Amino acid sequence: MLRSESLQFKRGDELLFENLNFVVHPGQRIAVAGRNGVGKSTLFHLILGNLQSDIGELNFPASWRLGYMEQEPEVTHRPALEYVIDGHEELRRTEHAIATEQDDAKLANLHSTYQDLGGYEAAAKAGEILYGLGFNGDDFDKPYSAFSGGWRIRLNLAQALMRPCDLLLLDEPYEGLDVDSCAALEAALAEAAKQKPIVLVVNRLAEIPDWITHACIMSEGELTHAGPIDWPAIRQIMQLQNAPDEIPRAEQADRVPELDKGPLVRLRDVKVAYGDEVIFSNPCFLPYSVFS
Repeated sequence: MLRSESLQFKRGDELLFENLNFVVHPGQRIAVAGRNGVGKSTLFHLILGNLQSDIGELNFPASWRLGYMEQEPEVTHRPALEYVIDGHEELRRTEHAIATEQDDAKLANLHSTYQDLGGYEAAAKAGEILYGLGFNGDDFDKPYSAFSGGWRIRLNLAQALMRPCDLLLLDEPYEGLDVDSCAALEAALAEAAKQKPIVLVVNRLAEIPDWITHACIMSEGELTHAGPIDWPAIRQIMQLQNAPDEIPRAEQADRVPELDKGPLVRLRDVKVAYGDEVIFSNPCFLPYSVFS
């Protein structure tokens, strides 16, 4: 499990949070929510070990492998399929060792390790992840640098899903995505959530998926809610933070049928582009927007 005890962090003289206590058990899928500036991303980097707390402890088993999605990785010319497989770092190290090892006995052991790591199925697994995120076979050989921003985020997520881990950390993965990218990302995360615990950092209620089991709401240096999903309590807390009055994604399906007089706006065969990048095409407008 991941356990935080009396965690405190300051940025200069500013106290972001103190006495932060929570536990993440295997199988739980946690949304960390709250307005900008309350310390959500800081907590994310504390878990990753990129920052150190001033007071308190943040512990998880030494054997745990942490997976995370790069927000702004270095732009590379690696083909999309190879970029995704790069997420399995141990597999890549083993491949490099096989290419350079001269000793027959050691080479045999390395090939055995490669098989145990799923090396012979890696390309098929990476392709399956890419197909699930909306890519097609023609995209696999395209360099990462050839894709637009939303598609690069999908590639970053694909790489994170390729990486074997015991806890997957995602920091505002929906930020800046178009509707199609959000839908593809949501479907991939819903599938990943069946296999591993996830900590998801979000700003808005509408970004909390229905597969989330628990929520931690951060407000003014403390956790104002930490436990199983309780939508009325969470909405009240986030409204007190002056967060947008949104409908949680898990409740949207129940609310949409209330408007039975037909759509207010209907657009057909509409495409909006910025330069060479398609922002959206053939949108479906519902009374309540899933993504704001």
